[in-house]
This record gives sequence, structure tokens and C-alpha cells, in this order.
Amino acid sequence: MIAKRILLVTLGIVLLCGCANNKKKEDGLLTPDEMVAILVDIHLFDATIATYNSVEKKDVKLSGECFDSLIYSRHECNDSIFRKSFEYYALEGKIRDIYEEVIDSLNVMKINQEQKTK
Repeated sequence: MIAKRILLVTLGIVLLCGCANNKKKEDGLLTPDEMVAILVDIHLFDATIATYNSVEKKDVKLSGECFDSLIYSRHECNDSIFRKSFEYYALEGKIRDIYEEVIDSLNVMKINQEQKTK
């Protein structure tokens, strides 16, 4: 169980260090694919924070805000563009489709990680 947690933390760090998207977002909306990529990163880092706090069993809590700014920087957008895009897709009823892709991506990552540990 601890090995899975360590692998999850390692996966989160590797994703943070991955290549950044070269598109600049100054105005407009993120594409559904860009939303999926950002949401995958956000959920991986949320899991990393939860795992760290659980494994270390300390009162010290990692800040999600720090990770969020790193994620936005990696995807060359900011929180206002992300929020605007999220609200747009939610109002248009497309957020469910985006989250289905997020879940599929996370499941594929999990399966790949489990295969590597066998």
C-alpha cells in the first residue's frame, strides 16, 4: 500500500516536470482537450497532497494553491481562463464529457503504473 502511494507521488512529480504546452492563453476558452489535461494534473496533485498528508501523518499540510499555480503555468494559462472555461463547459452541458475523459485518462495511468510494478 505504501509502495502505491510512493508511486502516486512520484507520478505526480513526473507530470509536473513534463513538457509544457506551447500555446499561450490570453483570451478565450481552453479547448476540451486542454481542460482534460489540466483537470488530470489537478486531480493527480490533489491525490499527491492527500497521500503525502496521510503517509507522513503530520499536521503539516501541503498547499493546493502552490500546485494549482504550477499546473496553470505548465499549461500556459491562468486561473481566470480555467474558471471561465470550466463555467462555459458546465453551462453548455459538456463538462460531463470532459470528466469522462479525465476519468479514462486517470484509469489508463493507474493500469500502466500497476503493470510497471508487477
